[in-house]
Amino acid sequence: MAPVASIVIPAHNAVAFLHDAVVSAQKQTLRDIEILIVDDCSTDGTWELAASFAASDPRIVPVRRPRRGGVSAARNDGIERAHGDWIALLDADDVFMPERIERMATLGEECGADLIADNLLERDFDTGADLGPHFPTEAIPCGEPLSLTAMLRMDMPDLPGPARLGYVQPVQRRDFLRRTGVRFAEDVQAGEDFLLYFECVARGARFCLTSEAYYVYRRRRDSTSNCTSSAPHYSAANRRLLALASGIGDRELMAMLRRRQELLDYSSFLHALEERRPLQALRYAHCGSPARIMTHLRAVRDVLWRPSGRARAREARGRMAPR
Repeated sequence: MAPVASIVIPAHNAVAFLHDAVVSAQKQTLRDIEILIVDDCSTDGTWELAASFAASDPRIVPVRRPRRGGVSAARNDGIERAHGDWIALLDADDVFMPERIERMATLGEECGADLIADNLLERDFDTGADLGPHFPTEAIPCGEPLSLTAMLRMDMPDLPGPARLGYVQPVQRRDFLRRTGVRFAEDVQAGEDFLLYFECVARGARFCLTSEAYYVYRRRRDSTSNCTSSAPHYSAANRRLLALASGIGDRELMAMLRRRQELLDYSSFLHALEERRPLQALRYAHCGSPARIMTHLRAVRDVLWRPSGRARAREARGRMAPR
C-alpha cells in the first residue's frame, strides 16, 4: 500500500548538514511516509551517510544518481520514484517541524489543493538563531487558491524585504505531477521553484497557502538563491514564464511578467558589468526611453570607472528598473 507522503531530499556534498534534515523527516508525527535521499554524485561521504540511515530505517530509500545533474535533476529523480499521495521536498540544509507532513496533508485534502504551502520559519544556519517567519502572517492570502497574477504579486523583484513566494516549499499532489508531467527545469539554476509553481497553476493546479509555518529555512550566505551570479538564471526563468503565459490571453498577467523581466534583466545587466563583461551586459539592457538609457549609462560609468561602483551596483540590485 502506498504511503501518505514521500519526502524527497536532494543532496550534493551535504554530509555536514544532511543528518539534521533526515532526522527531522524521521520524526514526523505522520509515520506513514517514505524518505528518498537522492545523492547527486557527492564526493564527501553523503552517500555513505544516506546508506547508513537506510540500514536502520526501512522507510528511507537512498538513491545514487549516476551523473551530476544539479538540484532540479535530483528533485525530478525523487519525484519519479516517489509512491506517496503527496510529495514534500526538503532541501538538505533545512529541516521540518515534526507535525509538518501530517498538517499539510490534512490541509491539502480539506481545500482540494494540488499544491499546499506553509510559511517558512527562518533560521540562521551558522548561529542557529531564529529570524522569524519569512512572510508576515497578514501578507499570506489564505482561503481561495492563488491565481497567476496573485503569485506574481508575491514574487516581484522590487518588493520591499526579502520575502518571495519562490522560497516556499509546497507539498504537491503526486497524481497532478504525474498526470501533467510538470517537472523542475534542469537547465535553470535559479528561479526554478517559482517556474514550476507557475506552470502547475497555468495547467490548472489549485495552489493554496496557509499562514501556519512548519518548514525551517536555514539561511546560508553561500546558497544559490543569495548569490549575485544567479541573476541571469532568474532572467532566463522569467522568459519561460512569458512563454507559458503567452497563450493564456491575460493582459494584466503579461504586463506584470514584462515588468518583472525588466527588473530581472536590469539586475543581470549590473551583474555583467561587475564581472567586466560589457557585451554580455548589452543583452540585458532595456533602453526604450531616454530615462532608461541614462540610467544604464550611469551604471556603466559607476561600475566600470569608479572604485565604489560595485558597492552601488549591489545596492541597486532588486530596485525598480527605470520606466
